[in-house]
Amino acid sequence: MKSQTDMMKALGGIPVAMSYGDVYTSLQTGIIDGTENNETALTTGKHGEICKEYSTDQHAMIPDVMVMSAKVWKTISPQDQNIILEAARESTESHKIAWDAAIDEAIREAESYPGPAIVIAYCPCLEHGIKAGMSCTQEEMKKAVECGYWHLYRYDPRRIAEGKNPFQLDSPAPDTDKLMDFLMGENRFASLKNNFPERADALYQKEIADVKARYQKYRKMAED
Repeated sequence: MKSQTDMMKALGGIPVAMSYGDVYTSLQTGIIDGTENNETALTTGKHGEICKEYSTDQHAMIPDVMVMSAKVWKTISPQDQNIILEAARESTESHKIAWDAAIDEAIREAESYPGPAIVIAYCPCLEHGIKAGMSCTQEEMKKAVECGYWHLYRYDPRRIAEGKNPFQLDSPAPDTDKLMDFLMGENRFASLKNNFPERADALYQKEIADVKARYQKYRKMAED
């Protein structure tokens, strides 16, 4: 919690820690001006009934971690350990798919509600560990777009009535030759090579492939 309140102070805000159940009423009564949550808060938490805007900026990414006692782990046979690890990997991949689907559903529902406008943005923060420093965040955002890590697009449903495609892609084709320089410029990505050297290169290559595939998907959406 301290890291989150410190981050909010660094961003120029005044942090107020409270239980999730109190957030809705606090937003409604003006005790707080905003809240930090994922997209599902707009729908399941009903924050979209009150908040006029919602921004997705990736200023923090908090992982869910599976933990087991080392003492218990040592009592398990190697065969069962492999079964547990494989189940963990499979459930992680399944959770990613389910979570993405839940986020997409929450965004669609929030957009259909005459309330918040959703702004999806790339916003560098202290947790990213930008090696050039936080004074270079504008340049960091530019690099993110140039290399394809982040794409710029718009969706305006009002264009449908005009017979136009509501999805518009603003980003040019990514220069993936710059992607590794961008990743190595942030400690959250660069540390992968130090912590998991045997997997780092394969994951970096996968990111390059994913960037290309994601741009082609968005390009097709914009052309349809």
